[in-house]
Amino acid sequence: MSVSQGSVLLGGVFTLLMALFHCFFPRVFSWQKEYPRLSGANQRIFFTIHLALLLLFFIMAAVTIVCHQELSRGRGLAFWLLLGFSLFWFWRAVWQVAYFKPQKGSPMAFMHWLLTAVFFILAAAYLLPLLV
Repeated sequence: MSVSQGSVLLGGVFTLLMALFHCFFPRVFSWQKEYPRLSGANQRIFFTIHLALLLLFFIMAAVTIVCHQELSRGRGLAFWLLLGFSLFWFWRAVWQVAYFKPQKGSPMAFMHWLLTAVFFILAAAYLLPLLV
């Protein structure tokens, strides 16, 4: 397996892990308590956006894992998919740092920095085949 193939496969596995992590968001973030505070329209929007993001992550992971050899060549559509996935995860890493700043001493600080690292790893994993 080439470095490019391994990099793309790593991106797919990490994207799959992010999708699975998102499946536990309602429990981890106590949505059962928070959700009723939203208006009916906002509840539906919130739920729809989260389901759409889950579907997108599962599709990204599946395409990446199943087609990792083709994607690793980085030509044609593969180039644009890799670039788009890389930019998405880079944006998400920057957003994590800029928007989700943990308070000092917060138990969520470790999770914040772990997610930031994972997002940068994902961005790099998808970008690497385009640079090799």
